[in-house]
Amino acid sequence: QRVIIVYLVVVALALVLPAQAAPWDTGSERSCGKIFGQRHIAYKVEQVCRDCENLSRDYQTAYNCRKDCYTSDTYTKCLMIVLKEKTQGLVNQYMSMISMLQESK
Repeated sequence: QRVIIVYLVVVALALVLPAQAAPWDTGSERSCGKIFGQRHIAYKVEQVCRDCENLSRDYQTAYNCRKDCYTSDTYTKCLMIVLKEKTQGLVNQYMSMISMLQESK
């Protein structure tokens, strides 16, 4: 009888709680189909959508980013935003290193 109760609780929670992607899920399976042998590529492509979603704070952005196997205009816009953020981060790192060099004169 306890097994049945535990089972019912698990099923109820599964119905109530929002579905979350597994940590190994790249999102590509949902929009591109099976990606056998391409998981490392799919992960990099998917990371753009995740980073873009984090920057925009809008879940719809990530959905539109993945749309049509990452061929949407949203993906292109996200890619530009994410690359700009990463580039700015690198510029800041180098400027910081230059400042450290100048201080050691």
